[in-house]
Amino acid sequence: MNILSAPTSLGNRPYEDDGTARWTAQGPPRLRQQGVVQRLHAHDLGDVAAADYRDFVRSPGTIRNEDLVLDHVRRTARALDGHDGFTLVLGGDCSVLLGSLLGLSRGRDVGLVYIDGHTDFNTPETTKTGAVAGMDLALATGRGTSELARLRGSRPLVADEHVVAVGVRDGGFGDAKIRSASTAVEVLRHLGDREFFIHVDVDVLDPSFMPYVDSPEAGGLDPAGLTSLLAPLVRHPRAIGMEMTIYDPRRDHDNRGAALLADILENAFIGDRA
Repeated sequence: MNILSAPTSLGNRPYEDDGTARWTAQGPPRLRQQGVVQRLHAHDLGDVAAADYRDFVRSPGTIRNEDLVLDHVRRTARALDGHDGFTLVLGGDCSVLLGSLLGLSRGRDVGLVYIDGHTDFNTPETTKTGAVAGMDLALATGRGTSELARLRGSRPLVADEHVVAVGVRDGGFGDAKIRSASTAVEVLRHLGDREFFIHVDVDVLDPSFMPYVDSPEAGGLDPAGLTSLLAPLVRHPRAIGMEMTIYDPRRDHDNRGAALLADILENAFIGDRA
């Protein structure tokens, strides 16, 4: 098993209260401080640092930090290429999904288990914030005219019908052929015999457990529920990797959130096998 950090805030919008960049870029270091590399007995692939946040004010009709996000996505993909075995990517905001899929799929048509409190199905044409973290699934499935939606040319990173969504609470996917599930058994049934990548946005957790996210949505999973969902997926022989995104430690002064996420990872990956 490998671990790569992809710390970035480029795909977020700034904080509304003071206009500064969000702290999702500081999420991976906080998780590393919890000893996740050692606790998961993983091979450390290091970090892919992102550029400093630039587009605090969004020009009309544009994507915030688009060229900087594109550069980070491509460098993340290159860092993942050539490493055998399952890889855990510590994000960063949800723009990391694009680099994870590009790097780990290696041109194959893989499935995507999309565990997230939000659809993230805006496009550059419909987004209100201009933030890639609110459109990452739309871009991954080839929607919009941005180069971020054309990372594999005319083929999307993942086809609609190969996406299984879990935990989404802010709406649906319209006429997209994206399936929904609530258990690992359902997820695996939908995926069939396809290799798959797992996206986990920690806002899938109820904010009573994980308030350290940019857009909390009431009604999410509890930690035990997320752990029991993940364990059979991350241990499955067709799983190629997983990412954990959107942990924002700005107000996690006692590292309670980081400790909880590290425990979820250890219990999902190691559990009673330790």
